[in-house]
Amino acid sequence: WLLLPGTTTWTGRSGRLQRTEKPATWSILELVFDAKNEDALKFTNWFIKRTGNKSALMYFGINDSKAFAKKCGVILIEEKTFFPEALSMLGKKLNLVSKVSMKVADDKKRVIILHIRLL
Repeated sequence: WLLLPGTTTWTGRSGRLQRTEKPATWSILELVFDAKNEDALKFTNWFIKRTGNKSALMYFGINDSKAFAKKCGVILIEEKTFFPEALSMLGKKLNLVSKVSMKVADDKKRVIILHIRLL
């Protein structure tokens, strides 16, 4: 999600973004996004190819979020793994294979959520 302080607000369950007034100057611009490392990309692309949707292949992975932020000239605010909340919320509703897959992905940081601030 692109977070623009003072310009964009999140409203309702519908998932719609409602714009408010644009400020005269933009002092802070933050970005929250998910990323995969190179190992996860290999698996994801293998799976995508099996589905026949070759136009959805992924070409960009982040193995080290600190190095990524430094190289891009941004501030890394937070890095967290992707599945802890899902595992705790879904608990017994998940089958064993799903639980193990999610746990391995978290332990090896295969899927992460990054929160960065653009300078």
